Amino acid sequence: MKTIYLWVSDKGWTPFQYNELSELSSEFEARNIKLGYGCKLGYECKLGNLCELGNECELGNGCELGNWCKLGDECELGNRCELGNRCELGNGCKLGNRCKLGDWCKLGNWCKLGDECELGNWCKLGDECELGNRCELGNGCKLGNWCELGDECELGNRCELGDECELGNECELGNWCELGDECELGNRCKLGDECELGNGCDVPKSLFISASRHTVSYWGEDVIQIGCKRYTISEWQKHFRKIGEAKGYSPEQMEEYKGYIDLIATMHKTRKVEKVKDK
Repeated sequence: MKTIYLWVSDKGWTPFQYNELSELSSEFEARNIKLGYGCKLGYECKLGNLCELGNECELGNGCELGNWCKLGDECELGNRCELGNRCELGNGCKLGNRCKLGDWCKLGNWCKLGDECELGNWCKLGDECELGNRCELGNGCKLGNWCELGDECELGNRCELGDECELGNECELGNWCELGDECELGNRCKLGDECELGNGCDVPKSLFISASRHTVSYWGEDVIQIGCKRYTISEWQKHFRKIGEAKGYSPEQMEEYKGYIDLIATMHKTRKVEKVKDK
């Protein structure tokens, strides 16, 4: 049995059990509700688990959908909508601001999410998706190619982004994240431990890495700051092991920080070449 909530006078939102939507045809007709392609639901509607909506459906603000719901292509959801776990949205869907999606949700290609949306763990987004500012993604999320994220977005651990994705300013990525080739990161972004950047990524003039012991900071000049220690890139490359031993770093931690130093050295070298080309 499936459940859908409909408004009943003097009772408020009331659950209706059904196997097929046709069983509720009289209830829908009384409320002027039409399901199928191009259907429209008003504000603060609630749909139970396993609901299915066709293409080009529109849901008003504050709607709630249960688990395992499916929406067709080019659907539009208003602000503050909430979707349960394992929901699936087709291509070209649009979600308003402050929407929340549960775990294991799937969004098709060309989807657009407003500001301050929250996605649960292990969600998957297709190619060319756009997320607004201050969105939050849980652990293990995967984004397709050519996706765009606004400013101050936060991604959990082990997230994967495809090629040529763009992240706004002050975004934060958790540990063990992977970015594809030719991605672009805005200013003041933070990457967690053991993140991997693909080839040809365009990194910002400033980079902050929240590492296992001390934060690694780089501002586009020939200087790296680790904790309170500031040295040139070449000095870090020559003496990182001696500095690490003095600070009580383990061999594994020293190798971790060597990776960050080498990454910044490559970034800085690339930036110098670009500056020469610009001249």
